[in-house]
Amino acid sequence: MQPEAGRWPDFLWSLESDTVGLSGDAYLEMLAARLGELPGVAAVLISEIAVRAPDRVRPLAFRVRGRPAPAPVYDLAGTPCETVIGGVELIVAERVAERFPLCGMLGALGVDWYAGVPLRSTRAGVLGALCVMGERGTLGAEALAPLLRALGARAAAELGRHRADERLVLVCESITQVFWLTDIEKNEMVYISPAYETIWGRTCASLYEQPRSWLDSIHPEDRSRVMEAAVSKQASGTYDEEYRIVRPDGAVRSIRDRAFPIKDAAGRVTRVCGVAEDVTERRAAQAALAQSRDELAQAQRLDALGRLAGGVAHDFNNILTVVLSALALAREGLPEGSAVREELEGARQAALSGSRMTRRLLEFCRHSPVRAAAVDLNSVLGEADDMLRRIVGPLIDLDVRLAPGLPPVIADRSQFEQVVLNLVVNARDALPAGGAIRLETSLEQSGGLCRVCLSVTDTGIGMDEETQRRIFEPFFTTKGAQGVGLGLSTVYGIVLAAGGDITVKSAPGAGSEFRVRFPPAGPKAAADAAKAEAPARRRILVADGQEVVRRLATRLLGRFGYETLVAATAVEALSLIDGTVDAALVDLDLCDAASFFEEARGRQPRLRILRISGFTETAPDGPFLQKPFSEDELLRAVTDLLS
Repeated sequence: MQPEAGRWPDFLWSLESDTVGLSGDAYLEMLAARLGELPGVAAVLISEIAVRAPDRVRPLAFRVRGRPAPAPVYDLAGTPCETVIGGVELIVAERVAERFPLCGMLGALGVDWYAGVPLRSTRAGVLGALCVMGERGTLGAEALAPLLRALGARAAAELGRHRADERLVLVCESITQVFWLTDIEKNEMVYISPAYETIWGRTCASLYEQPRSWLDSIHPEDRSRVMEAAVSKQASGTYDEEYRIVRPDGAVRSIRDRAFPIKDAAGRVTRVCGVAEDVTERRAAQAALAQSRDELAQAQRLDALGRLAGGVAHDFNNILTVVLSALALAREGLPEGSAVREELEGARQAALSGSRMTRRLLEFCRHSPVRAAAVDLNSVLGEADDMLRRIVGPLIDLDVRLAPGLPPVIADRSQFEQVVLNLVVNARDALPAGGAIRLETSLEQSGGLCRVCLSVTDTGIGMDEETQRRIFEPFFTTKGAQGVGLGLSTVYGIVLAAGGDITVKSAPGAGSEFRVRFPPAGPKAAADAAKAEAPARRRILVADGQEVVRRLATRLLGRFGYETLVAATAVEALSLIDGTVDAALVDLDLCDAASFFEEARGRQPRLRILRISGFTETAPDGPFLQKPFSEDELLRAVTDLLS
């Protein structure tokens, strides 16, 4: 084509036809190609100001004698482009290389004339330059200048679009979410951001080659639902799906995927863009939060149950104290072996059993203060035998094997009973169809250490390694909605607090064995457990609202040489306290403990106080005796108080 000055409209019309549907880089490449076809044009350069380097330019389209050519980013100094980028149109009709001797590219291209116009945006100013260079004796710079001015506005707009696209790609490639763009009509993937490779574990190239391959990565249980949603919802803008994918390494991730339709001027949806994000950690955190809320609700229910149990236990313990005291008084004077004494002893044992049950309930609800003392494990198991057999039921054979001559251990008796009960219940639950449970005590010698051991073995369903690792975690349960996950965690806490340890050995289908080990009590503790020291004669005040309790305490303490005073109210008790009173047994229900003790010690600074109650929310600050108590427990507590 030989365009003259008057034929530029024809060239512009032809260019418009060739660039229909092109934009950004594609348009600029086509523009450079068409200008390079003009006679005498040796080179066409369309460039932009380099990002963060305004003294350098980056070629976007470069043609040399009709062919694309590589061109690196170069400095503006000493080049004709420096003038153009400065915002001034530059027309050099001849000998341009002599005018810009520092620009080696002009000499290398062998050009004679130069025409360049700035590509200017109304908002951002000069973005780049459109430059054409030619040989001597051909279509000159002055003839080409009107055409370049006419093309400048469109080229500047496309350069602006190019920069916007570049920024968008920069954003898309920097975010952790996957940005995707598909062409509905061509059924092809237009763009997928690099985060796809990180999350999906597959290459972007594979998705460009097979746009529907992303469906293959979706978990089989979710695939049909997602396919249906993609077809029915993406074009309408209502697509917002969560599904699982399976990575090539087998890892499963949770994905949230959203889509947004893109419409043309006629309102037809031609493309769909979307954002997919990995929500695996978020869902795990939400699940953990939900579990924590459930555990909190469970803890609150248990706390409410504990408060209720505490109130019931308080009243029940007071009743049992009266019953035990009355039985103890009734037995006095009866000869050994008499039928009445035996009946009273049976009633006493039943009342003591009720007392132990109450203490277990309070221990489960964490309202029973810890009372560590020397405990005979064999004695505990012997007393609990009947109860344990009722718990396991007729389908389970309970075998109890007690090693003779075991030394006592230092523990809270009621807490140790709780350990035995929880382990037996756990073994029972592992035997839904019946089986056998064996309780066995022994003395272990290992590494120079001696341990008193209790093992609980069942022939039940057993546990895998993962369950064994978590079995002592609070709220962890394998019983579904029927379990609360506190039985074995309670055992673990009690055993460790007593200086012991607990291990488990199990396998699926092979049953389980729990072994609890305690250090034996020292010689002094063992002696204290066998008998109480003989008391010296002391004066003791008994302050309790129950007359029968006062009477029993008076008789028992008097039998061992103590002189007693009694009071039914706090006021009466304070009136009796003087310098001659050595100790006071005070029911906490009678008074406000802090103020009472302060006033009592004001009257007798050396006064020793034994606190008595059927229930207390927190461990009392000082010696304490829980109701109901036996004669031996009362005598031992008074002896310890005065020792």
